[in-house]
Amino acid sequence: MVFGPYTDEEIQTTTIYLYIFFNYIIIENRRDVELHPERHCPPSDKNRHGQSAQARCPSRSQWPIACYCEEGSITRRLVPELCPRPGGSLILVPASLLGNWVDEWDQLGVAESLGLCLRVQHHDFVDLNLSEEEFDSLRLRMRPDGPRLRKVRSPCSIRAEQYAVLSTVQSYPTQVQKRGGNRRKIGNVFCDCLAWARVIRDESHLTPKLGAQFYRIVESITLNGWDLPNVYPITATPILRNGVSDMLACIKTVNLVSPAISQHPQCRDFADPLTLDQLEADYKRIRAVQKAKGDVDEEEYNRAFTSIGALMAAYCLRRRNESRQNGKTLTVIPPLQCYDVICPTPLEYQHLLESARPFLGSTFRQEDFDAGNQQCVDLQRLLDHANASATLATIPGLVLLKNRRALTANHILQHGWHLNPDKSPVSKLITELLASSGKLQILEQILLNLGLDVDGKPEKLVVVSRKNIVCLAVQAVSHCTKRSDGQATLTTFS
Repeated sequence: MVFGPYTDEEIQTTTIYLYIFFNYIIIENRRDVELHPERHCPPSDKNRHGQSAQARCPSRSQWPIACYCEEGSITRRLVPELCPRPGGSLILVPASLLGNWVDEWDQLGVAESLGLCLRVQHHDFVDLNLSEEEFDSLRLRMRPDGPRLRKVRSPCSIRAEQYAVLSTVQSYPTQVQKRGGNRRKIGNVFCDCLAWARVIRDESHLTPKLGAQFYRIVESITLNGWDLPNVYPITATPILRNGVSDMLACIKTVNLVSPAISQHPQCRDFADPLTLDQLEADYKRIRAVQKAKGDVDEEEYNRAFTSIGALMAAYCLRRRNESRQNGKTLTVIPPLQCYDVICPTPLEYQHLLESARPFLGSTFRQEDFDAGNQQCVDLQRLLDHANASATLATIPGLVLLKNRRALTANHILQHGWHLNPDKSPVSKLITELLASSGKLQILEQILLNLGLDVDGKPEKLVVVSRKNIVCLAVQAVSHCTKRSDGQATLTTFS
C-alpha cells in the first residue's frame, strides 16, 4: 500500500497533476503492450536470451514516455514505486481553492490531446460535472454477497483512470456518492462503489471535523470490495490551533489504508486508534490545565509531548534546518525524484530579511491605501516592488547584489550579461545563492545526475523563467556543474 506523507510547499498543484498524468500514461502504455504485442519489443523468456539493453520500441514515437516494453527503461523502474493501476483519481480540496486547481490544469495544456479529463463535482462548477456516461465509467461491477460485496475485478470501463475528479470533503456525499447513483449502505457507512485508485486531500489540516469526514469518505471507498486506494493527505501545517487533534484523523486514515504500517517500528505504537484517542485526550487536558493554572505536571507534560513528537517524526515530513529527517527526504511523491535541500538557519534567514528591507527600498503602509491617500500610491512602483519581492522569495541570496536595478531585464541587457553570464556578479555569488535557495540546490542535483536519453545521447535540461535574473542564476549553477564530457547541459529561456 502506498500512502502519502504530510509535506510542505514542496508539493505543488502541478506535482499532483504530474503524478496523476504519469499513472494514466503508464497504464495506457502497459495496456497497449498487452493488447498489441506486435507493436512492441518482444519480452525476455526462459527459452531464449534476454532482451537486448539497446532494444527500442518500434512505436516509441507514439508515447511521451519510454515504452514499458523496453525492459531496461525508466518506466519499468518507476512502476514498483508509482504503483500505477486502473481507476480514477479523486482530489479533495477546500472550496476556495477549486478555481486555482482548475486554472492550473488549464495551464498545463497537455491533458486533452492525451485523453486525460478533469471534472469538478461542486455546485459552483456545474459545467465541469461528470456526465452520466462518465459516472458509469467509474462505477464498479458489483456482485452482492450477503451484507458485504464480493471483490470485483475492475471498473465498468477500462478507461476509468482517464478521469481526475475535483471535489470538497463537504460536497463529496451529495455531489459524488448520491449523484453517482451506485452507493450502498454497509453497516453505518455508505459505500459509493466507484473505482477510485488514488485519493488526494489538499490542506488536510483544516479542522478535526473535516478530518473526520475525510476518514469516513476513505472508509466508504475501502468497503467497495476493490483494491485499497493510494491515499495522499497533504498539508504544510499538520498542527494548528487544535494541536495534535488537527492531524489525528489523517493519521487514522493512513493506518486504515495501510494495514501493514502496524509492523513498522516507528508507527506500530500509533496503529491502534484508541492510543491516538488517548493521546488527544492527554493533550487537551494538559492545555486546559495550562490555561487555568498556568503550569502543569512536568512529567506528564514531557510524556505527552514526547509521544506527539514521535508521532510527527513517524508520519510527517517537515521542513527543518537539517537537510534530512529520520533518514527520509523532505518530499516523497513518486515518480518525481526528490533531492536533499539544506535550509538556511534562523540566524541566516534573519540576516537575509534585514538585508532585503534596504535592498527593496520601499515600504507600503495600510494608510497609503485609504481613500484620502490613494494619490500617494504609484501603481507601477507597487508592481515593481511586488515583482522584486517575488524574485527574492525564489533566490533570497540576490539581496547581496546590493542594487535592486540589477534584478531588472534592462540592466542585464545593458551590461550584456545575457550573452556572457559568467561575467555577471551573479556568477561570483553562486555559493551564497545556492545556500539560500532550495530550488537552485535541486537544479544543481538534477544537472549532476543527467545521463543518456533513450537514443543514447546526452540528456539536456531546458529551464523557462519569466525573470531574466533567475535565468542568470540558473546559468551560473550550470557553469559550476559542467559535464565531464564537455557537453552543454542547459538551455534557458526568459
